Amino acid sequence: MKTLDNIVNEAYNVFSGNKPGEYLDACTHCCMKESNAELLKSIPLRQIPIELLKEYQDAAKPVKLNLSELKYFAPKYLEFLSKQEYLSYEPLLSLDRFGYFDREGWTKEERQLLDDFSILFFREYLNTKNHENFTTPIEILLMFYKGKFDIQPLLDEWEKCTSTESLLHFNQLLDEINFNQHREPKVRNAFSDETFSELICSWLFARKIKEKFKNQIEQTLLEPGESLSESDKENLSRKYEIII
Repeated sequence: MKTLDNIVNEAYNVFSGNKPGEYLDACTHCCMKESNAELLKSIPLRQIPIELLKEYQDAAKPVKLNLSELKYFAPKYLEFLSKQEYLSYEPLLSLDRFGYFDREGWTKEERQLLDDFSILFFREYLNTKNHENFTTPIEILLMFYKGKFDIQPLLDEWEKCTSTESLLHFNQLLDEINFNQHREPKVRNAFSDETFSELICSWLFARKIKEKFKNQIEQTLLEPGESLSESDKENLSRKYEIII
């Protein structure tokens, strides 16, 4: 079975034919120092420090980006993310450069590699309770959504998860949902949009998903061996009331 490290190493090979252009797609007037832009182009890709790539990622961008430039840096993006080291002041913006390009801009091999990475990354995220850099499930899903990754396979992955950790993340997900006066749900994150909110809420409140988590909550709360805090148990009980 592939690991994130396997995919990252594969990415260095798959994207190896790309190079940045003469000028990077990053504002060097007020966002990124010119000296850092030159350093980013000249330093060996595997040696790029996260601070330099974050400066590039968060810099103002032109309307149209150079895809070959992004493909050149793509393996380094995946390498940092595989360690849950996010590339923006807002973790959910870590892949927004990828969102400038439609799926057709990538070869079949490149797209498969990126999709495999997103699924495995999300699987590991779901099955881990304490993350070194705290991020919510909505932030992770938005990160991939804004990078124009297909997030339905990530939700499908969640549906298959049975770990207590994934259930606690479900708890966090429901904390990100607001209900209007008609009891209609909506994702409340400021970076969300109607399409994303509808996709998440349609999945979350589908009958089979509610049934899956309802049963899992019942089993978890009744299992004497579960080492959950009283706070976690209370939160799960409250969420149970929402989905029944």
